Amino acid sequence: MVGAAERELRRRSHVARLVVVGLAYNSLWERGRRRYRYWARRFDGEARRLLHTLRRLGARQIVWVTLREPTRRTVPPRAQGELGQYSWYFPYVNERLRRLDRRRDDLVLADWARASNRPGLTYDSIHLNSSGGALMARTIWRTVSREARRQREDARG
Repeated sequence: MVGAAERELRRRSHVARLVVVGLAYNSLWERGRRRYRYWARRFDGEARRLLHTLRRLGARQIVWVTLREPTRRTVPPRAQGELGQYSWYFPYVNERLRRLDRRRDDLVLADWARASNRPGLTYDSIHLNSSGGALMARTIWRTVSREARRQREDARG
């Protein structure tokens, strides 16, 4: 979906200066890190193109929300069967996002993986209920606020 989002954004004339990205749950990977380098390069390229397009359209700061890494403890009992279906690669995506974040000054991660490591936030393995939505909003807000403070302090020298 990262590539699809980038292609869709190309049709726009502008975006806000601050953009929040919540993509990559529908990525391509193979189990057991098979051909990991191939898929990582593909993901990295799509992510870089997305960030480049956002910058070209006016974004100056991008907040990318990491993926929730659901576990038996954090997923409602009725959704336990989903754990083996697709969430196994979410740590791969977060690994790539962390790597991308270290290389860019216009990107900061909202650590949803850490903040959401608790039960009661979703009605399945990833889709948020009202408590999860409120926590995600606070997580993003805190990330934006922390980054704004950091940038002000850096500007003061």
